[in-house]
Amino acid sequence: MIEFDIRTGLVLGAVLSLMISAVLASVRSTFPVQLRQPLRGWTRGTLLQAFGFIALALRGLAPDAVTVVLANAALALAWGEYLMALQRFAGREPSRPLVWALVLAVLAASAWWMEPALQAPRVAVASFAFAVLTGLCVPALLRAPQAARGPALYATMAVFAVAAVLLLVRALYYLVASPPALDPFAPSALQVAALVVGAALPVVGTIGLLLMCTDRVRAALERLARFDSLTELCNRRAIYQAANAAIAGAQRTGQPLAIAVIDVDHFKRINDKLGHAAGDRALVQLAQRLRAAARAEDQVGRVGGEEFVMVLPRCGEETARIAAERLRTSIAEQPLDLDGQQWPITVSIGVAVLRPGESNFDPVLRRADRALYAAKDAGRNRVELAAGPASGAVPQSDSSSAGPS
Repeated sequence: MIEFDIRTGLVLGAVLSLMISAVLASVRSTFPVQLRQPLRGWTRGTLLQAFGFIALALRGLAPDAVTVVLANAALALAWGEYLMALQRFAGREPSRPLVWALVLAVLAASAWWMEPALQAPRVAVASFAFAVLTGLCVPALLRAPQAARGPALYATMAVFAVAAVLLLVRALYYLVASPPALDPFAPSALQVAALVVGAALPVVGTIGLLLMCTDRVRAALERLARFDSLTELCNRRAIYQAANAAIAGAQRTGQPLAIAVIDVDHFKRINDKLGHAAGDRALVQLAQRLRAAARAEDQVGRVGGEEFVMVLPRCGEETARIAAERLRTSIAEQPLDLDGQQWPITVSIGVAVLRPGESNFDPVLRRADRALYAAKDAGRNRVELAAGPASGAVPQSDSSSAGPS
């Protein structure tokens, strides 16, 4: 039977940590800025882990101040870096005071009980500190953004939880049993378990962190594909999809449906007098008002420039007109706050209702657009209904309570 060599395992663990840190350093710049800081902290942790393993492997070949005191302190700081990296990833303030308190406790215990005969209390304190740092990674992961909550997060969380339990068992064993000092490279069950945990955690944790970062990037890209980056409303593509889905639902249920196209009057004046940054702030404020006016079932999108679209399920012609008029009035009565100035703003709105036989958004949108141009031609700051026969709506479902308020 081949015996497990602890010293060789420590060297291999150090090499593995160095390789991981090199990979992280090479890919870190490919991620968004907000993810680079957690990755930078994780890289520091793997480098410290490598130093700690190399120092431990030199036991008997170098002074105990290096192979015991500095080695344990480096490992404690490495796992503290892992914890703080995960906290930053979750958007939380890193627990620096706690991390440094535990690192100093490990440093003091290792220095005070440096002699081989005093191994038990030293190992108990170090193992307990490692268990706390590892265990706190679990709630840090639980606070991660929703976009990162996938299989990678839960797998990483499970590994940290198992590692924390094993380290806590090791701490309790040395605290309660107080076993006699043994050769640090004797392949006991606890020694091997501690080495496996120490070597595997950076590998599994790195893979998990990179996968979670990838999940967040993918979610951000998917959001950009659906939402306007300035106003955070649906973009043109998304509002088309939402409108077509709402039209299909209206056809199935026989409910009415209306489309409102909203355009800001004389928007160019804001850009010309206050600058494009003020124009962007105006669009953001207007988007907030549209979102606040919409019901839960309504969809609001920005289709370009200063033009917006609202999809209004269960709204017939009269209900949609009343809702649009209410929206127009509320916007006109509340000036925008732009650079400390109260800037009056009005909108023109064109409204069209779904007709029998219409199966997609395009014809309804074209009619709403024509109604919008009619509102502009008639003097702006008004609501116009699309000309033509009314929707084949079910009368009893067209109530004045529908539509934005």
